[in-house]
Amino acid sequence: RLPVRVLRSAEELTPEWLTEVFRWRGYLEPAGRVLSLRQRRLGEGQGAFGDLQLIHAEYDGAREHAPSCFVAKFSPQKAVDVPRVAVRAAFTNEAHFYNDFAVEDGGLARPECYACLAQLPITGDFRFLFLLEFLGASDRPAVPQPREPPKRQSRCHVHDRREPRGRHGPATSYTRMDGCG
Repeated sequence: RLPVRVLRSAEELTPEWLTEVFRWRGYLEPAGRVLSLRQRRLGEGQGAFGDLQLIHAEYDGAREHAPSCFVAKFSPQKAVDVPRVAVRAAFTNEAHFYNDFAVEDGGLARPECYACLAQLPITGDFRFLFLLEFLGASDRPAVPQPREPPKRQSRCHVHDRREPRGRHGPATSYTRMDGCG
């Protein structure tokens, strides 16, 4: 069972909820908290495979590696022309990419995944949420910068399935780009 609920939409994202998630994931000290959140849609905001928001957070008691700006990708809330099984498969593949794929394996830029949460029953309430590093405008390439990874658990947490096994080798981050300032 997940220690936090999986949100349906950006309207449900609150400082209190993010405080729980970031304490659990190790981005906040035990008494740390999210003081405020600002969010705006990215692009059109709603896509076939997820609704995107750019989040700016302010903290009290944050650890050094706590993100102040990141992307929240929610499961699609509007009716889409893509079958549910395809959305589920897309989530599973994306979670695998963030959890098991190392930049060294393929040379692709991969944003840091701060949290990956899902509730994926075959029928009924279906939802997922990624909290991802914001790499900025897509017309500017990201440049890998090696860094010491924080000690942490698997990045992907799925409520009703076994958690994927992750490889936790050296992490790579990317230079921050326009949009998070």
